[in-house]
Amino acid sequence: TGQVFDSKNTTYVAMGVYPRLYENRKDRAEGKKTIGFAMSNNEVKEPGEFISDDFVKHGFTKEYVGRFSAIIEMKELTDEIFIDILRNSKNSAYRQYRSMLDYFYNVELEITEAGERSIVEQARKYNTGARGLHRCISKILEKVETEFMLKDIECKKVIIDENNEIRME
Repeated sequence: TGQVFDSKNTTYVAMGVYPRLYENRKDRAEGKKTIGFAMSNNEVKEPGEFISDDFVKHGFTKEYVGRFSAIIEMKELTDEIFIDILRNSKNSAYRQYRSMLDYFYNVELEITEAGERSIVEQARKYNTGARGLHRCISKILEKVETEFMLKDIECKKVIIDENNEIRME
């Protein structure tokens, strides 16, 4: 049989992005009962605390949610914070792709201010917080990377501009 783990002196910490929780809290506040995936497109953030039932309705098990003694709601990221993460985060996709293009192809990667705003706008649509930045940049540069690997491109700089358009100079 399996080993037994005594969890009485264990602290559980978890975090994530769960946008449907706001709908669960709103439905609870309004006394609505829904079946299945009844959701509206406009995300309304009502004041009030999240309760365990909001998470259970979202799909977590009661046993799992019961392990958390505190539920803390984080504030939504502003565009300025997204841009700061994009530019300065130690593990940002921008830094990773900039290093990779420089190392393998001796090419500089630049994102203009309009490009940064465009990436942030697209990342918000994914509704996954700062993780959307990585997904967005990867999606944009996937074509560039493929072209460098398959073709002999003469280029010293790749620029991501407004509307996620790519220029090669």
